[in-house]
Amino acid sequence: VFTDATGAETELRSFGLRSKDANAHMELREQPAILYTAGENLSEPSEFIIDLDRNSAPSQIVAAMIEPEDTLEATLEAVEARIAEHRQPGQEPPGLGASDRLLVPDMVWEITHRFSELEGRAFRNEPLEPQSLDIAEQDIAFRLDRSGAQLRSRAEAVLVSELRVFVFDRPFLLYMKKRGAETPYFVKWLGNAELLNDW
Repeated sequence: VFTDATGAETELRSFGLRSKDANAHMELREQPAILYTAGENLSEPSEFIIDLDRNSAPSQIVAAMIEPEDTLEATLEAVEARIAEHRQPGQEPPGLGASDRLLVPDMVWEITHRFSELEGRAFRNEPLEPQSLDIAEQDIAFRLDRSGAQLRSRAEAVLVSELRVFVFDRPFLLYMKKRGAETPYFVKWLGNAELLNDW
């Protein structure tokens, strides 16, 4: 059961080690690394930071149960500071104990965000003048479950410049060549409409 900041409760699917998994799955209990714990109740710490898979590479997935700071950046800095102060030089962080419980909500979501505050604004740097940003959008797809994590992100920026017209409506040259070659293998000057399809 997940309780949000307003106190609303939601039943969720999750993965990890349940109470009934006590004294089992010992190899799985070494996978997470406990990077930080704090609180008066040692059995249920009020704050904790866990590396969900100490052996994952090249990416690391860290879940931190702490009070948020005023900004996301400040919260991340607070997490990193807690990890640094809790780190024991020369020692690997501990894994889960034989009866510890770890539950992480399954996550599958896709978010599209349009940066409308950037759209329509003209570029000030010389190579891009007088173009403007017509569309600024980012799509993020994220999945986290017992099989691992997957993150996909796509950003799109469409530039709008002054209107330019590219219509082949008078005689023109057409040629074809292998990309990178100097000499084309087909060249045709189209001086009239004889070989062009009628409307």
